[in-house]
Amino acid sequence: MQRKSFHTFCIHFANTYSIWVVLGSFSTFIFFSRVFQLTPNYWVAIALALAIWIVYTLDHLLDGYILQNELAAKRHFLHFNYKKPLVYILLISLVILAYLSVHIPAVYYPAIGVLFFATTIHFMINFMVSSRIKKHFFLKEAFVALVVMLGFVGLPLAGAIPFSLPQNFFYYAIIVFTLNASNLMLFSWYDRDGDQQTKTLSIASIYGLRTTGLLVYINLLFSFGCSVALYSTGTLQTAAFATLLAMQLTLCIIFLFPIYFRSEERYRFYGDLIYVYPLAALPFL
Repeated sequence: MQRKSFHTFCIHFANTYSIWVVLGSFSTFIFFSRVFQLTPNYWVAIALALAIWIVYTLDHLLDGYILQNELAAKRHFLHFNYKKPLVYILLISLVILAYLSVHIPAVYYPAIGVLFFATTIHFMINFMVSSRIKKHFFLKEAFVALVVMLGFVGLPLAGAIPFSLPQNFFYYAIIVFTLNASNLMLFSWYDRDGDQQTKTLSIASIYGLRTTGLLVYINLLFSFGCSVALYSTGTLQTAAFATLLAMQLTLCIIFLFPIYFRSEERYRFYGDLIYVYPLAALPFL
């Protein structure tokens, strides 16, 4: 029983405070820097991880404030209950992020500006536009997947001097976009009942479980197909291909075994964990 309780605590802690998201954004940035045969800038990697934690925490705080007594997820409940210390931690994190920005080469600033602008637009649409209007033009899962793709694939390339897109860049962009889209849609698929309860707009609450599940498969197939295409031409290293394949297979398994992964929100824990997989591949790249 103690072992199970500790396992449950780890799942809830990682899910609530976006632990895997932070480690994953750091490792994935380094991963694609190595894939593109660039020297990773660790200041940028740390700043990206911290910025993503700030965005996720702010998003959970705003969700918790809006939902309040209608809270459906434990992460929203905890963020709402502990909003004061979390706000202080956010302010400290912003100060640290400002310090890190001093060490970031100016060549990265345009790409960071694009990411900041896209993130701001996301927050404005998500929290200032009514659901009645949003459901006709704004699919948050696709928009977030696009922003994440720009951060994971685009930001490492911003440091290349002279700047140039690598051969088959759009294959890499499709791999990351569809992988992220399938992951976010998978979360929506699992969260559909809770989203309907709290009237939260998501792809599953708009189009239903069947269509969302189909889109998860389609995105995974595109991600896998582009990975195979790059690997078959010798463009993608074996370690990188194995890492992407492990990420894709993990999402397939999460989708195929809903009874196990729905319990304790394991789907979110293991879905976010895939972004940490690149750490294992770094010594081989």
